[in-house]
Order: sequence, then structure tokens, then C-alpha cells
Amino acid sequence: MHLLLLEPTKEQENLLIKKVLKEFKKYERSLWVLEEKQYPKITSTYTYDESQRPLYFSHSSTESTVLANIEAYEFCVSILKKLERLKPEHRIIIYEYYLRPEKEKRSVSSICEELHVTESHFHRMKRTALIILGYAMGFAVEEIDESETEND
Repeated sequence: MHLLLLEPTKEQENLLIKKVLKEFKKYERSLWVLEEKQYPKITSTYTYDESQRPLYFSHSSTESTVLANIEAYEFCVSILKKLERLKPEHRIIIYEYYLRPEKEKRSVSSICEELHVTESHFHRMKRTALIILGYAMGFAVEEIDESETEND
């Protein structure tokens, strides 16, 4: 049951932000999957896939790689679509600070210069953007179960 929080407490906001940051880590791992060069093997190999037990269907390593790449790509696209819903300045902050590939990351001061804001205002805007993304990702619930976040 997902109900929007009308007036979230600081603790609820922090839990919401924690879940969003976890998704950003998953996004980063998904980018790594997409960037890896995984060559198909010369000989076919087959593995037994437990999840496909009723069908008794197995994938070759090439098929598994393609499926992993498709899943990673779809996940990355879904994050970027949610990001498009933010205000332009929030979008810039989230993309530049969290989602830009590591070798292209910019400093906080250069992002602040681009947005013409102070660093303290930058951090307030970043927090607001993360909370809004939490809502967009469906993480805002009436009561966030703390045991759920501890087990993740």
C-alpha cells in the first residue's frame, strides 16, 4: 500500500533518500554491465535455470549476456525518465552529482557556479530533489517500515 506522505518527518525523509541512493548504486552497477565487453564463447554452453524449471529451458552464455544487458538498459532508462520529471535545476544536480559516469563527474563548486547558487543552497536543493525522486519512484509510503530498509 503506497500512500503519499503529506508531512513527512525528517526520519521518513532520510529513509526515502536512503532508498533513492540505493537505486542510484544499482544504476551505476547497471552502467557497468552495459559498458563491459562480453564476447560470446566459441562453443555453446548451457546452464540449468532454476526459475525456468516448468519449461526446462536453458540459455546459452550469449543469451544470458543479452538478457542482462537488456535488463540493465531498461533499468537505466526508467531512472532517467523519472529524472526528467524534476525541475531543470534539480535534474542538473542529481545527474551531475550522482548519475554522471565517474570519469566525467564534476565538483560541487562547478555545479554551484553553473546554477549560480551557494554550496549550502545546493545541498538543500539536492535533498529536495532526492525526496521528490523518492515519490516518483514509489518509495513514499504512509509509514516506511524501518526493518525493510535494514534488511536491504
